[in-house]
Amino acid sequence: SGECELDFDLGMRSNLDSTRALLDALRELGVRSVKDGCSPQGQCGCCTVLLDGQSVKSCSLLAVQATGRSVTTVEGLAGFGRTP
Repeated sequence: SGECELDFDLGMRSNLDSTRALLDALRELGVRSVKDGCSPQGQCGCCTVLLDGQSVKSCSLLAVQATGRSVTTVEGLAGFGRTP
């Protein structure tokens, strides 16, 4: 397993195990707004984040798939004038 570097809209940059789900990687970094309700089915939506502005279920996406892309959680929505 390799590492991938993620750059978050939360102002974080981290090297993470590329075999981990994005949800697990975010939780490991202390982001608590993303929840694990049905992992890895991606049906409940409580792990939803924006990936390059599009909503995705972070439990069914590998962290490596977010490399070089913008990941926005609820904490980052205020910067876009959006509310959770």
